Amino acid sequence: MFKFLRNRKIESSIKKNERQHTFLSMGSMRNILILFDYNDLNNIISIAKELDSMGKRVFLWTFDPDKNAIPSKRQSLSLQTITSKDVSSIGSISKELMAVFESQIYDTIIDLTTEKHYALQYLLSKNTAKFSIGTSESDHRLYDFILHRKDNMTVNEVFTQIKFYLSNIRS
Repeated sequence: MFKFLRNRKIESSIKKNERQHTFLSMGSMRNILILFDYNDLNNIISIAKELDSMGKRVFLWTFDPDKNAIPSKRQSLSLQTITSKDVSSIGSISKELMAVFESQIYDTIIDLTTEKHYALQYLLSKNTAKFSIGTSESDHRLYDFILHRKDNMTVNEVFTQIKFYLSNIRS
């Protein structure tokens, strides 16, 4: 029952979301929000540092049901960890977290998740990015660009492929 309500909430959010869809090259991206699985944190940090060295501002969002707080040494990376305490059983995300998400300005969102966490899917449905990148098909129009991720690809390999494609297009 709760799964049904959560899916309806995401579908409703997608229908109400009137974001602009624009294809951006790697060079034209300025602010990037990355959604990822918590177990990929170390790889994501290296990706964020690479993007930072390219002059990009990076925001990181993940879901970790076993954590209670963000590790303090990682707060400088603009890392936001959503925990089970932040999501109600019917799918409402805390107002505080939604306020943080809605206050961040980004032109690109990259979904590097392999697992479908409701909280991250909900944020994806509410995003305001001009350009949305994903690594798997969705029943909804969540992405403007999809790089099909093979089962054995690491998050670094996926990012390298995304970077290759987006560096070789003109916007």
